[in-house]
Amino acid sequence: MQQPPVPCTADLPVRVFVVEDESLVRLMLVEMLTELGHTVVAEAHKFDSAVEIAQAGDYQVAILDLNLGDGPRFELLEMVRERGKGLVIATGYGAAGLPTNHRDCIVLQKPYTEQSLAVALRLALGAASPVTGAAQRQ
Repeated sequence: MQQPPVPCTADLPVRVFVVEDESLVRLMLVEMLTELGHTVVAEAHKFDSAVEIAQAGDYQVAILDLNLGDGPRFELLEMVRERGKGLVIATGYGAAGLPTNHRDCIVLQKPYTEQSLAVALRLALGAASPVTGAAQRQ
């Protein structure tokens, strides 16, 4: 059973779980999140370690690159949703790369900026008014 997202705003510090297999992109993302005032509580670059954290980690929002080298892993997305956590999909494929039943996810189009990351976090946590930009609700 899917739980509603944890209420909070991206203007307050949030605990973030990052899944990204490209180390330089992951480092840049962690730096951006830190500059925005958030805390990265867990990072994963492989599916197995991401599963453990997705299921039991203490985070409020997950930023997921679902393509971890061996193809897309939509199971991660489903695990985060089932726990009622905020969710952002970071991808170079846009919403078109997601299955139809997941196109309502917040998509952060790669390459992204700190501003589009902030917008995506607000949207994922239900705290933003409609905006335009690279982060979008599909």
